[in-house]
Amino acid sequence: MSNTLKYINIVLESWGVLICIAALAVVFIESKIEKHTGRHFISIFICLLIDLLCNIAGLLTKGMTSSLGWHLVRISNFGEFFSGFLLSFLFSLYILHVLGGRENKKLRVWYIVASVIALLGEALVIISQFTGWLYVIDADSMYHRGEFFWLSSVLAVTSLLANIIVIFLHRKSLTKRECTALTAYSCIMVLASLASLLFYGIFFILLGSVVVAFLMLTVSINGQIKLVKSSIKNKINYLISGSMLTLAILLLSITLLISGNISSQNAEIMMRESCYSLALKLNDQLNLVELTVNNLYDISEKSRPSLEELKDETIVSEYMDQMAEIAVSAAYNTDGAVAVYYRLNPDITGNGNSGFFCTRSGENGRFQKLKPTDLNVYDVNDTEHVGWYYLPVWAGKPIWTEPYDNANINVKMVSYAIPVYDGSDLVGVIGMDIDFTKFEEILDELNIYKSSGVALGSMSNSEIHYQKGNLLGNSFDSDIYSQLQSREQSEEIQFINRKGEKYGIYFTTLENHMKLVTYAKASDMNSQLYSIIVIGVMVFIIVFAITLILSLRLSRNMVKPLFEVIEATKQYAVGNWDAKVSCNAEDEIGELADNITIMANETKEYISKLKNLAEKDGLTGLRNRNDYLMYIEKCIGEEVWADCKMAVVVMDVNNLKKVNDNLGHEKGDELLQKAGKFICQTFSHSSVFRIGGDEFVAIADGTDFDMIDRKMQDFHHHMEAVSGKDDIMEVCIASGMAKLGMDGDTYDAVFKVADERMYRNKVEIKME
Repeated sequence: MSNTLKYINIVLESWGVLICIAALAVVFIESKIEKHTGRHFISIFICLLIDLLCNIAGLLTKGMTSSLGWHLVRISNFGEFFSGFLLSFLFSLYILHVLGGRENKKLRVWYIVASVIALLGEALVIISQFTGWLYVIDADSMYHRGEFFWLSSVLAVTSLLANIIVIFLHRKSLTKRECTALTAYSCIMVLASLASLLFYGIFFILLGSVVVAFLMLTVSINGQIKLVKSSIKNKINYLISGSMLTLAILLLSITLLISGNISSQNAEIMMRESCYSLALKLNDQLNLVELTVNNLYDISEKSRPSLEELKDETIVSEYMDQMAEIAVSAAYNTDGAVAVYYRLNPDITGNGNSGFFCTRSGENGRFQKLKPTDLNVYDVNDTEHVGWYYLPVWAGKPIWTEPYDNANINVKMVSYAIPVYDGSDLVGVIGMDIDFTKFEEILDELNIYKSSGVALGSMSNSEIHYQKGNLLGNSFDSDIYSQLQSREQSEEIQFINRKGEKYGIYFTTLENHMKLVTYAKASDMNSQLYSIIVIGVMVFIIVFAITLILSLRLSRNMVKPLFEVIEATKQYAVGNWDAKVSCNAEDEIGELADNITIMANETKEYISKLKNLAEKDGLTGLRNRNDYLMYIEKCIGEEVWADCKMAVVVMDVNNLKKVNDNLGHEKGDELLQKAGKFICQTFSHSSVFRIGGDEFVAIADGTDFDMIDRKMQDFHHHMEAVSGKDDIMEVCIASGMAKLGMDGDTYDAVFKVADERMYRNKVEIKME
């Protein structure tokens, strides 16, 4: 079955799911349906809903080999077969109740036969899980029919034909509409079962049965629902339902028409983003290496000996030891670094292995110094041994080498090397080797589709150095290679045919000029978008349908009273607690309105109490810490401090702990009350707060600010007199004052100064 037919079937079955949910909602809402008949009718729709969902899940998950997918494929296929036979049993039970045949022996015999057939089918489904009689799920999570698959259709058809015969024999006990609906349902189910023998996956026939089953709800079942005498309310409901169904079909048609265009756009975005994501990670790795080697180059140049000094082995040895230590440290901090080196020009030193070469070795991955490769031993074209040296020298600039197998340490790598010059004279080459497996690890992260692959190729030739998927072979063909050479990156997805399949490819260029190519099957690229469209449309339709049905049922009795309640609550939200709820509904909404009115009155009173508690200190009656913090925040927010003359007085009551310990907390509370009263008398025109157990703050402005110095002087004189008395119940308060502008430009700064002065005053009082 093609992907297009597959997803058309999924969309069609999604409408079936919608119809089932709509029917269930109507059944639950409709109060006139006879109890037992309605219950069995609901059971049929629930079972049919499960069957459709299992069909959809089976299509969406087939071929998924992940752990979750493996289980979903098997569960969905089992659920599809099991719910199918259960549906046959429930339909027989439903017909029995419609015909009222519990006392009819012939009907009971028919019902028993139909039930036995359904139970045989269920047993066959369970046995098939261990034997594969009906179907088999292979290792790739793909569905295959079993040897006795035909039995499932035979049993289903037999049961349904029995239902048709019973309906025909008792047709006089049914109305014409009832007989037509029940017969149509059974006949379409027979056609679906027979068709499944020839064309697996024609699920729209099953959808037809859903449509007919939904029509069963609209006929006069057992004389309970009379559509002919529908009320205006019902007519409006049917009109809206029909309109929504028409709109849904139109939406489906538009979705199918534009899905091809959307598919290509979505595939291009996903391919491009995945390619860019991999390129970004690879370029980050390349840039890190370039930055490290460039830093090593800069460091080496600052301390590099002259050309004449480089002929001295002692100087060279010291210089190289110093650089090796720095280079190894840098290499440890460079992910993927397998070697680092600095090789001097043999023409200057007269020695083909002058310089240093450090590489990772051993299980611990530590860098160790190895004897450098003798440049005089190998031919300059021997890339595997000395290409890392001569390639940047020939280029005359920093370069990245193509991936190559380094014969010196037997590692596939890429190298970044910088030629070092003294004027026009070549000094040597400094560089770093990166293990190519680091790039392979990044490339292996690609996992867009099951068939997705990635290739990393050269631009000096058509060779492919690494490939996940092996679709492109060992080298790019001429068509692909010409595209890679002509552009830095793909303008859009290109399509090629390989192994009888159509593949989409996308490429971009890395910092080292290599080409990164990502590819995937065109069918997989489209399937992911189809899944998103199907699921999105299905969810939208189901939610919208449920909302529509429920809103139609509740609107008449709830909308108007609710708007009246909402209008009142809006007034409450803006603080108008005197607003009244003008709702006269004599139901739960009316009761809600009355309760809201009561709640509003109680809330108004409660807020008034809370406001008083939030702003006042319960012991002293002064403004409390919460009010203090809000006061300061408001002043700072309105920039009061920048415009006003203010002073902050910080005070602390002495002897409070001694009073609490010796005389009890009641006396301590009395002492605090006296202190608060004294402070208020002293700073009568200031804002006074109790901000802690024995801490008070007065913020003086206006008249108190103009007299603050005299007030503080009087305050201290009074405290000096009190501190000399032995009565611990005498109010003794340490204080400190600071002025805005003189002692600080911000409140925090002024408070800090005042607090420090208070503590000094406290010490002075204790010394006295």
